[in-house]
Parts: sequence; C-alpha cells; structure tokens
Amino acid sequence: MSKEFGWHKPSLWEVNCHRCLAFHQCGGSHTAPCGCFRQGVEHKTCADCHISCLDREVWRGNERVDSFRHRLREGLALKALHLTQPTGLGFPSLILSRTELLPQAMTIADPWVAVHLRCLLPMLRQQQRRRGGEEEELRRRLNVGPGVRLIGVLNGDDDLLEKLWELDRGSAFARMFAMGIEVITGPTFSVYGEKADLPASHNITMLGRHHRYCAEAAESGLTVVPNLYWRNTTDQMAWAEWVAAHPEVVWLARDFSRTKQQACFQPELAGLLSILERAGRCVNILLTGIGEKKMGLTRQRLEAVGSSCAFVTSRPIVAPPEGPSDEERTATIRKRICEFKERASSAGSLAAFGSF
Repeated sequence: MSKEFGWHKPSLWEVNCHRCLAFHQCGGSHTAPCGCFRQGVEHKTCADCHISCLDREVWRGNERVDSFRHRLREGLALKALHLTQPTGLGFPSLILSRTELLPQAMTIADPWVAVHLRCLLPMLRQQQRRRGGEEEELRRRLNVGPGVRLIGVLNGDDDLLEKLWELDRGSAFARMFAMGIEVITGPTFSVYGEKADLPASHNITMLGRHHRYCAEAAESGLTVVPNLYWRNTTDQMAWAEWVAAHPEVVWLARDFSRTKQQACFQPELAGLLSILERAGRCVNILLTGIGEKKMGLTRQRLEAVGSSCAFVTSRPIVAPPEGPSDEERTATIRKRICEFKERASSAGSLAAFGSF
C-alpha cells in the first residue's frame, strides 16, 4: 500500500517535474524523471512490465497500444469523481467474505455478505449463461439464500486487479447487476512506496484507475463505496476536501490487508483518522484486513473522531482447521462468527492500543 515520505533534498530532475503531464496530480516526486529503471540484463519489454513509467510504450505492429500518456488519460482525477449513495445505506458491524469456502450444506443468512474478487472475477470472465441464472449460480457458490444482500469487495492481488481492469467494464457492471450485487467497493489498484524502481508515475495512474472505475460503476447504477488510499499527506488533504464536499457519500472503504503488522498499521490508521478529522463530518468506514484483536480498538479510534465502521472479514471461515468433519467444522465456524460479531460491535481500551 502507500508509504509517506518526509522531507528530502530535491533530485536533479525533480526541479523539472512541473513539465510532466501528471504534475497537476502528482505535485512532483523524488523519483523524477520516473523513467525506465530496467537497464542492461535487467531490461524488460514494456509489454512484460506492469510499471507505468514515463518511458512506457507498447506497440502492436505500427500501432502504439499502451503508454504512460494513455494510462494517464484513461484514469480520472479525484476532483472529477462525483458519487452519491442511497439515503439510509447501512451495513452491519460484521460482513463475512469467502463464504464460498464454507463446509458443504452450511449456509449464511446474514443481512449482507461480501463477494470477494477471487470468487467474482471468474464469473465475470466466463461466457454469459442463460439470462436470470447468474444470481442463482452466485448465491449457490456463496452458500447464501435469496434474502442476503451482496456487496462486491474489489480488493485483491495485482494480477486479479489487472484482469478486472482489462474487462469490458460496461458488460462487467451489467453482469454484477445480473448476479444480484447492489454495492461495490473501489478496486485497490496498488500504490507502492515510491523509490527508483517504483516511480510516482505508476502510483498516479493506479489512483486514476480507481477513480475512473468508481465513476463508471456509479454511472451504470451500482452503488459505489470508494476506497481511501493515498501517496502522501497532500493526497490525504485532497481526500479530506473531497469527503467534505460530498456529504451524500456516507460510506467509504479502507483496506489494511497489506499493512497488518503494527509498525505499518499504525501510520496508515493515523492517515485515515487525519482525513476524517479534516473532513469535519460523520463518515462510516468499511474496513478490510483488520484482525479480530484490532477490531474493538480500531472502532474506538474511529468513534473518537466522530465516525463509525463495519468490518469485512473471512477469518471465521478460513481460520478453522480443515481436518475435522464437516459437522465439527460447521459448529466451530458458527461459534467463531458469533465471537467476531461481538468483537466487531464493541469498542476496546485505547490504553491497550499499542499492545496488539
């Protein structure tokens, strides 16, 4: 995920950042000139490299089919992102994901269940089947009944997110509707700590993809919960301004899956809290990647700045051992779900916040 940089001495090239196509979004970076860093034996053709450097060019015959300019234009600036959410949109304190991994014959009857990208993507990529059958198939896979509402949580590894981006998005959104998915979170195209081999230019294009995907999904009629992530404090301030300017958006998302260790988690949570404090209004946060030990204390930190949260997790389902019989495993999972719901809805002691 993101990494914040402190004061640094400008590089030789950074003084020319204002000439870059992305300067109005980037503001300049010590990774300038953000060119290709793979030289000599390390060199890769651009088609085999996922990094959006300024030198990127992919050709098909005489046609240039991909470049940094192309990726920048296909994205969207945060200021141009406009979303609304239905009045009264709400989620329970705990939303289960990966229910497709439940033991045979076990079903979930919670108000909401999350559809993980790893489960959703193969269905979006497969040839469309008979009309009206997709929702039935997805619910069967998820082990949920017709009364359970579905939210697509579009967090995942880079390879899954690249495949998601490559789909015809209009068709993908229509398929989601056909599957009974009402809400999606913004896809978390990776933002890395910026250094020589991970230039700022790449992060700018990935954030632009998130904003574009959210905008197009909303235009299709899906309810969108944008994911809050950033490069630096400037981005945090931009998000705070955006949140303040969009009071009709009452749910935001944040993925902590790649910042679970305490040394990484604390700064990222502090960044989230800073955005919410600056925004100056009550916001609900849909959190992923938060372990059971952090739930209560994270909720308390958010409530301290006037916000609330819901947790999306697969831990009660994937943690129990595979060895026991389905009956024993089912009983263990149901017990753990009850424990997680209790943890998710209660606040912990701030005095113990540093002792996870």
